[in-house]
Order: sequence, then C-alpha cells, then structure tokens
Amino acid sequence: MYLNGEEVEKDVALAVEYLEMAAALGHPEAQTCLGKLYTFGSEDVVQDVELGVEWLEEAEEQGNADAQATLGRHYHETEEYEKSISYWEKAAEQGHPGAQFGLGVCYSNGFGVEQNVETSLDFLLEAAEGGDEQVCKALGALCQHAISKVKEDETSTADKPEMAEFFRVMHKLADLDYRDAEFTLGQMCAMALAWMSTYTAGRDGSTKRSSTSTRARLPS
Repeated sequence: MYLNGEEVEKDVALAVEYLEMAAALGHPEAQTCLGKLYTFGSEDVVQDVELGVEWLEEAEEQGNADAQATLGRHYHETEEYEKSISYWEKAAEQGHPGAQFGLGVCYSNGFGVEQNVETSLDFLLEAAEGGDEQVCKALGALCQHAISKVKEDETSTADKPEMAEFFRVMHKLADLDYRDAEFTLGQMCAMALAWMSTYTAGRDGSTKRSSTSTRARLPS
C-alpha cells in the first residue's frame, strides 16, 4: 500500500519498515518483497545485494515461488547459470511464468544446460499459458524467426525437424488466441502448400512427388 501509493500517499521508507517487521516474523511474501527491493535497488531504496539475497533465501526455504524465480533472475544476471537454473526449476514446477520463461531462454541459448530448442519452446509455451507479458513479446520475435527459417529454403520446409516444432508451437499459441501466431501460422501453411504444389506436379506434367507422401511429412 505505502510502497506503491495505493489509496494512501506513497511512503517507501514506511513501507520498508512494515515489510521488515513482517519479514522478521517469517512472512514469505514480505521477505520476497524486501529481497527484490534490496537485490535490485530502486530510486527510493539503496541497493544491498547481500541483504536482498538473504531475504530471498529465507522466503525460498518456505517454498515461495516468487522468491525462487527472483533468485533465478539474480544468478542469471551474474552468469551463475547452474544456480539460476536450480531456482528457476523449483519455481517453474509451481507454475511461475517468469521462471518458465527464464528456463526457455537458458535452453534456447545453452546457458548452463545443453541447448535444446524443443525444451526451450515447451517452457515458453508454459509461460505464455500463464499470461506472462514478457513471454508474449518474446514469442512475437519467435513468430518472426519461424517465418525467416521458412524463407531460408521454402523448398525443404516440410523436411526440417525444427519446423515441425515451430508448427506445433504456433498451433498452441493460436489456440491461446495469440494473434501474431495465427498470422504466422497462416504464412507458414501458405508456404507449405506452395511447396506441395510445386513438388507434386512437374513442369512437363510428370509427378515429382506424390501428394500423399508430401502431406505425411507435414507436421500435424
């Protein structure tokens, strides 16, 4: 209330005082809030990473998913990826979208884990289902990436295993009413159909590849 000025005049110092009292009594949400304030600092709170991490660890020990996700973010920023992944995995198991997004980034780039596009996309989808705004922006970029991958070689779209993953992801995002995914899926399908048309009929009327075998290769 005092921290954000909701229904009262904003007073961060007073808010921190109340938070510290609650945190000292073992309240995990208060500990997490203090942990965030001190770990990352703000215009009104002097950054104290060591103190912030201590409060976050107190909350994490009580199973607070937000604290676990915040610790994951902290260690990701300090490039201590194994610690980051450990905390994000705990939070992701509780359905925390931010942690799921973080794991998606790690698997996409190979931060602390073996790079795995499929696992990355699975985590991003879970985060999207949780309504994380940051994920929606990332998935917008993913949509454009999918299109660029198709355009690299339209004649072999259906033969690329990674494109099956993009089709799968776009279908799921479209089911979530994500408009960019619907548009991207339409573009990808149009390209695939064009490819099918080109390769099912030769210029001289001969058949280069049957429509049945072509469709079998397209992701469902």
